[in-house]
Amino acid sequence: MPQSLLETEVLNKECENVSFQNLLNNEASLIVMVRHFGCIGCTTQMLEIAPRLKELDSLGVKVKIIGNGQLQYLEGFIEKFNLQNQLVEIYTDPSLKIYKEAQMVRSFFNWMSPVTAWQFIKGFSKGITQRSIEGDNMQMGERCL
Repeated sequence: MPQSLLETEVLNKECENVSFQNLLNNEASLIVMVRHFGCIGCTTQMLEIAPRLKELDSLGVKVKIIGNGQLQYLEGFIEKFNLQNQLVEIYTDPSLKIYKEAQMVRSFFNWMSPVTAWQFIKGFSKGITQRSIEGDNMQMGERCL
């Protein structure tokens, strides 16, 4: 892992800077990078992950979610997925530096791609809607082209 990525900092909900290296804390971790805290695809992803948090914890895997919205959106995200007392840590990086260091794609064309459109359609069919954009809408949470 590049040193520049390990040194990149994210914010926790107390508005404290945490380096990615300290976030990993030499423990088995599942890092989930979401587009933004209001994203339809991210909601779908969280609906799959949230019910498995206890199982992951029992396996010794610590789940850490990184978004890019302003700090004010963290509480709504935590409430939306009932993560208040869950075994998950949530961070944000409005500067997008960690996304850049992790070589995540930020692109209008990926935002408007057929894959993204299909994810939106699948989400809508499950009753998932997007009320607001709570971060950078063009920042992808995966390394796709």
